[in-house]
Amino acid sequence: GYPGVPGAASGSGVGTYLREITRGLASQGHECHVVVWSESDAARRLPGVVEPSSCIEGVHIHPLAHAYWPVIERWAPDSRDAHNLRSRVRALDRAHGYDWIELQSEEGIGLGVQNDFPGKVILRIHTTLSQMVAYKQVPPSWAVRRRLAREAGSFLKARRVVTHSRLHAEELQRLFPCLRRIDVVPHGIDVPSVSRGPAAGGSADESGKEPAFLIIGTTDRRKGADRIRQALEAYAARHGRCRAVIVSRCDDETKRAFNLMPPWPRAVKVDWRGEIAETALREEYAEASVLLHLARYESFGLPLIEAAAAGLPVVATRVGIAPDLLGGELERLLIDGDDAAAVADALALAVGKSEQFGTALRRRYEQSYTRRAMVDAYLTVIARYANPN
Repeated sequence: GYPGVPGAASGSGVGTYLREITRGLASQGHECHVVVWSESDAARRLPGVVEPSSCIEGVHIHPLAHAYWPVIERWAPDSRDAHNLRSRVRALDRAHGYDWIELQSEEGIGLGVQNDFPGKVILRIHTTLSQMVAYKQVPPSWAVRRRLAREAGSFLKARRVVTHSRLHAEELQRLFPCLRRIDVVPHGIDVPSVSRGPAAGGSADESGKEPAFLIIGTTDRRKGADRIRQALEAYAARHGRCRAVIVSRCDDETKRAFNLMPPWPRAVKVDWRGEIAETALREEYAEASVLLHLARYESFGLPLIEAAAAGLPVVATRVGIAPDLLGGELERLLIDGDDAAAVADALALAVGKSEQFGTALRRRYEQSYTRRAMVDAYLTVIARYANPN
């Protein structure tokens, strides 16, 4: 995905990273081309078509439609996509002569590109299929087993590997001992500053208003949805009234599955926001007292960085970027999501020291998680790849 490109898949995660890193590189005079999967109506009618390129803020975007070989796909999943991607990269390289080719590899679909350009390829690993299987996100099947084999082959060929957090690098090293060295370049995003009102921090006794805990993400067990009620009830029992604002698309059946339907204790108020626009989300960061992140698994954790940019304290489990972001003086905000009492006490601590923790997080965002910081770190890694000695 590449948000903002006509006909291209949009979203967060990889799409956000691509947008920020390429625009940041282009602003410093580098030439960047991005191949994205197309989701336009024309692509659905004519699979495999190469659509007209776009240029956004100096970045050249090349949409490529998904395509299938119906019989072969049973035995070699995504084979037509891999073939088309490889052909497209070859054609673009002939036209532009790239110095580096970065593959956003989740399932090894760029294996053929690595065969063609072994001296140019950087493998950027966000989330692996192996991790998704391990965390029971993907049920095992013949197609999944084939993809796992291809993923392992892709990683075996990888000479230069980049990921986005120290914790993710360590997990990749355990899963794939063949990865000799993994460089960490955290995602960076430029987030408009928000003005946090005086009622956003402080306890209910100080402001006369209960603290508001912001929860963002998909409603599933991997993201800790089943931990929400116990954390809020523990806070109410130990520290008094509170309000939770949950930004997540969720129907009543899913809420029942994770014990999130009313009734709630009188001291707990729950507001569901569903999916909201970016501007509305920034307002939630401005109004909240703490961002609560209860995930069991997280590849990165973009809301944590957005909260830090807003100067909003974060209470989070030890997943994704959280250990890097909440080190040192902020380590008390790292919690075991299954220990409801510890979560409640960490929330109370964050509410009581809202200004101190918010200022520290804003400082860390400015030092390490802006677009400029990401581009600088990326160019440092590139220079090391170009001169390994």
